[in-house]
Amino acid sequence: MKRTTKWLPVLIGALALSGCDDWSWRDFFTGESGRGELTLALTDGPVDDAEEVVIQLRGLELHPAEGDTVRIEFDQAETIDLLQLQGEQSHTILSRHRIKGGEYTRVRLLIDDASTVAGASYVTVDGSQYDLRLGASGQTSGTRIVVPADGRADYTLDVDLRKSLTRTTSSAGDFQLTPFIRVVDTERAGSITGDVASRLMGDENCWNTQGQRHGAAVYVFEGHNASIRDIRRHHSDPITTAIVDPSDRTYTAGFIPPGNYTVAFTCQAGRDDPTRNSNVSFGNGVNVTVERGRSTRHDFQ
Repeated sequence: MKRTTKWLPVLIGALALSGCDDWSWRDFFTGESGRGELTLALTDGPVDDAEEVVIQLRGLELHPAEGDTVRIEFDQAETIDLLQLQGEQSHTILSRHRIKGGEYTRVRLLIDDASTVAGASYVTVDGSQYDLRLGASGQTSGTRIVVPADGRADYTLDVDLRKSLTRTTSSAGDFQLTPFIRVVDTERAGSITGDVASRLMGDENCWNTQGQRHGAAVYVFEGHNASIRDIRRHHSDPITTAIVDPSDRTYTAGFIPPGNYTVAFTCQAGRDDPTRNSNVSFGNGVNVTVERGRSTRHDFQ
């Protein structure tokens, strides 16, 4: 007993010198070793015509490869307009949250929709607001989330609205969100950017009856020489899409893992309905390669 007492001040002093904010030392005393820190952000693959796609997010669930589901609820629900998170924009929803280390194979966002909290989530089109309701559970694709024990992980969740958002057949014309989420290792991700020639933007399919943007978009498919087609909620769908800004004809597809891709331009994205074969017409696909942390440029001429 005396020897233990003698060494205890030495141990405490060593910990103090190492920094009392070091969570690994806290784990040592609480018996929670093997935990890591997880940061998660949201980004969005956009849709045409809508001015806002607002969700009220109260937390999320992480499904581990083994063991029980981890449920994380925020102290206060966040209101997020997903359309503000296009290209390389993102919003952090979880910052260095301590969690058991290991592999997580699925993410579920806990969203308050119009059926649970009136006015919590909605879509704005032509100045009118419509209720947003949740459909059946979507799916998580891409890189799995791996949290190293006593380490840190940083991922971005891309909510693909072009695949996830549909209009209901109700008389109110409300919208339904079936979240399809692409998971990307934030530190490894690159992007594809460029502009579109004015002659391509001149196609009448690029504009709606009010002379506004409607359908000009770039689709990004995995692999070189990939098959080009509309979205059908299938594994061969594009991994993401990017709207072309009508003011300067530029586009940016962000948060893309390193690798080979095929990009294609269309002026008919506005008619792409993920629940059916939409027969969207595309230009020729072009092969591009994305490198870690870098932007790859391709201009459509």
